[in-house]
Amino acid sequence: MQFKRKRTILSLIIALAVFLALGFAMYLRAKAPPEAARLLPECDAMVYVKLNTIRTVTHLTLRP
Repeated sequence: MQFKRKRTILSLIIALAVFLALGFAMYLRAKAPPEAARLLPECDAMVYVKLNTIRTVTHLTLRP
């Protein structure tokens, strides 16, 4: 009886540790920046160019 009780408690502790690890991983994933931002190389500054005006003037959105 004693051995079975130890095995049950050990199984519960292992299952609890696995669930805590999964929960912690999900929490970190939710707090992380989007994947597109994480894939960018590290830099001091970024430049953003809005191309809507150029597309409107040159009519690049028209299909033949």
